Amino acid sequence: MFCKYCGSELEKETNFCPNCGADLRSGTANESEPQAKNDERDNDGSKRVFVSPIIPSEPTKSTYSTKSKIVAGLLAIFIGSFGVHNFYLGYTAKAVAQLVLTLLSCCSFGITAIISGIWALVEGILILCGSIKKDGHGLDLID
Repeated sequence: MFCKYCGSELEKETNFCPNCGADLRSGTANESEPQAKNDERDNDGSKRVFVSPIIPSEPTKSTYSTKSKIVAGLLAIFIGSFGVHNFYLGYTAKAVAQLVLTLLSCCSFGITAIISGIWALVEGILILCGSIKKDGHGLDLID
């Protein structure tokens, strides 16, 4: 029998891998479990040292978004009053607010559309300058 974490040869009724300290009962390495008896010794009389492997509990995620800073900035500058750039980046609440402001422009003689357009222009400049660096999920925008 061999350890699936380090590949060392094991005895048949072993609960812990003597090389890496993996818990063989549950099939996972567990740092909170006692690693093994500390008084075990090798054939030459030297004391064995057990070290648990560090296995991440969650798969690692990329810290970069698939969203482009340049695309978001250009969307904000050209059609941002409709909130398109915020929909693109995942900021749905802001996008809906900009869209509603633009659609209400017929009732407010265009004032809300102007406000939404200025808001979008400022956000577009901030995105292109690098002040807004993350998308709606907290991931960094790509250049």
